[in-house]
Amino acid sequence: FLVGKPYFRKYHKLLEYGKDGWNVMMLCTIVIILLISALVVTGVQLGVKSYHRSISDSEAQVLCSTLTTAISDELRYAGTVHLTGESKTYDMTQFSFFSQRYGDYAAFTVNSDGQILLSGNKLIPSKAYAYGARARLAIEYDPHEGRFTVTLSIYDREDSRELTNNSFEVKLLNQGG
Repeated sequence: FLVGKPYFRKYHKLLEYGKDGWNVMMLCTIVIILLISALVVTGVQLGVKSYHRSISDSEAQVLCSTLTTAISDELRYAGTVHLTGESKTYDMTQFSFFSQRYGDYAAFTVNSDGQILLSGNKLIPSKAYAYGARARLAIEYDPHEGRFTVTLSIYDREDSRELTNNSFEVKLLNQGG
C-alpha cells in the first residue's frame, strides 16, 4: 500500500532498526515521554508546595486566634500592674502584672523557638505551633486608660514571611493598682 509511494521511500530509513534493535521513531517516542513525565513531576511538585503553603497559612490563622484568646484572657483579668520607670505608655519589657494562673510579677516573653511564654511557662502547648510557626509579640500598657495594646504576628519556620497578624486592645478589668 505505502511501499510504492515516494514519501515512504524517503522516510523508510527512519523506520529501519539499527544493529541493537532501536530505530529513530522509538527514540523520539522515549524522548517525548520523558519530557511529558518531567512536566507532570514539576506540576505535582508545584501542587504539593502550594498545598503546604495553604495548610501552613491556615494553621497560622488558628494559632493567631488561639494566642489572641489566651493573651487577652490573661491581660483582661490581670491584677496589679507593676511598672518600671516613668512613662506615658509602657512596652512589655517595662511592666509585669498579677496573673490568675502564675501569680505576681508575671510577664510575657518570646523564647528562641518563637513561642510565647508567661512567667517562663508556655502559654499554649508547643504542638500548637504547627509547621514550625513562630510568634512575635508586642504589648504596650497605658496606665491612665488601664488598657493594653497588643500586636501579635505569626511567621513561618524561617522567620522570613509573615503568615498572619492581629492587633487588638484589652481593657484591664481587675485593676488593683
